[in-house]
Amino acid sequence: MRQRGTGSLYKQKSSDVWWMKFYVHGKPRRESTHKRDWSEAANVLKLRLAEIAVNGDAASSTLTIRQLVQMKLRSNRVKGLRDLYNPEARWKLHLEPFFGNVKVKDYASDLTMQYIEMRKGEGADGSTVDKEIQVVRGAFSYGMKITPPLVRFMPHFPMTGEDDVRQMFVETEEEKKKLRAAAAKEGPYMLGLVEIGLTYGWRRGSLFSMKVKNVDLLRETLYCSVSKNGDPNTVPLLSNLKAALIPCIRGKGPEDWLFTHADSSRVKGYRKAWARVLKAAGLNPELHFHDLRRTARVAMADRNMDERWAMDLMGHKTRSCSERYNIVNMETRRKAAAMLEQPVLTQQPASQSKHGSQQPQPKGRTEVTAGAERQGRDGHTSGIADMPKRMAAGSEVQ
Repeated sequence: MRQRGTGSLYKQKSSDVWWMKFYVHGKPRRESTHKRDWSEAANVLKLRLAEIAVNGDAASSTLTIRQLVQMKLRSNRVKGLRDLYNPEARWKLHLEPFFGNVKVKDYASDLTMQYIEMRKGEGADGSTVDKEIQVVRGAFSYGMKITPPLVRFMPHFPMTGEDDVRQMFVETEEEKKKLRAAAAKEGPYMLGLVEIGLTYGWRRGSLFSMKVKNVDLLRETLYCSVSKNGDPNTVPLLSNLKAALIPCIRGKGPEDWLFTHADSSRVKGYRKAWARVLKAAGLNPELHFHDLRRTARVAMADRNMDERWAMDLMGHKTRSCSERYNIVNMETRRKAAAMLEQPVLTQQPASQSKHGSQQPQPKGRTEVTAGAERQGRDGHTSGIADMPKRMAAGSEVQ
């Protein structure tokens, strides 16, 4: 008599191949052994049962990477993640034709290396390829976490290791004036987008989702309800922003879109209009609107703004992300290089004073900043909501 839990072998009608049947969590599983000899088929069945005993309900022999990625993308939609388009577009355009039919159990790291070589041959840069690979990697990670798990272990996904961080931004005040003038000629909506971009560096996705009610002229605040990290943000409505946004809200109701064309249709894209603005301003045609986010962060650093205040204004959660946008411009580099020509001070630094003398505060540091740091150490928030309005006005980017 067959022992319970050992599975069974059988043949389907008009087939010489042995099939195996076993149970996982009380549910029957039928798979082909791809063997015509009974003893060889019995060995396949034993190996399959041993695999399940060691690794649990591991990936089925028929599960493909396409099915795994589709489950992950469905999970993203159910969770309501902000960035749904990019992973799905990367999968459809580039990843699915290469990985789609590959079975999960047959994946090997060399397959990813082949994909990297193919994409680089097509002209894709390293950071773009890495983001594409992360889509497949995320699907495998999801397959390990769900119950029952569909992936036995997390395989290694090679990356290019290239960190193509953009360095481009609007450097001089003269260039900013030209950009504002060209944006104003394009239309009120473009000037509003550019003004917010230069001041607070908000992303285009956040800007396109704003409505008239997000601008509070009475309280002089600007509210962003949609952000990449999911957290809303409220900042002071500075004078330059008020002047730029009043034409955008004139004659509209609270639920109307803030940025609209002349025919009152919602602004969803701006590629051609942005190209015209750059051409009229005489700026580099490779400048992206997202580069204004880097421009705003540099402007805040040039004004010695407390880093936590800058993070709060721009919507950054981590210092590493904030520093990624904090590019040192050429003027600052010249000032730093000029310091190397100055003679070395022979006096003992204040930080090494034996008498414990207080260190001098760096330029731009105020008692308000120091107080904010003390509040942060005491466990209290020190966001922009706690910043006096005169400080916010003093950091206005012109």
